[in-house]
Amino acid sequence: MSRQMLSVAPMFVRLRAAITAAALVLLAAVPAVADVGDALKAVGRDGHARVIMRMRTGQTAEARVWAPGDSAVRQAQAVDQAIDGAGATLRAARVEKYRRFRTLPYVAAEVDREQLLTLAASPSVEAIYLVEIERHTAIES
Repeated sequence: MSRQMLSVAPMFVRLRAAITAAALVLLAAVPAVADVGDALKAVGRDGHARVIMRMRTGQTAEARVWAPGDSAVRQAQAVDQAIDGAGATLRAARVEKYRRFRTLPYVAAEVDREQLLTLAASPSVEAIYLVEIERHTAIES
């Protein structure tokens, strides 16, 4: 190898390390987006999808974090706070009809592609799950 190539090699190693470090910093700064792959497939197939969204609890210092071992009263308080925080997200996504649960931090709704992507990008939505309805038919004897 030439002397010039040997002096350039460490520069490329440092440059690659700097780019990798910058990419990791940027990825860490981006809020997590809920995985919506299955729901997007259903929307592509049917034009809409039934989903259940887990709302993020404990987003502010005053907000209560939902825990399965808490009393029903504490769970309901945490859910109320999470739904209050997610209200703006649901309005922004134009989700008018949804079902909430008293002691579980979940919201069920039927959404189209635009609504799904808006909800997935929200920091108040922790996860989105596709609801699949199994249809059973009676077997004749």
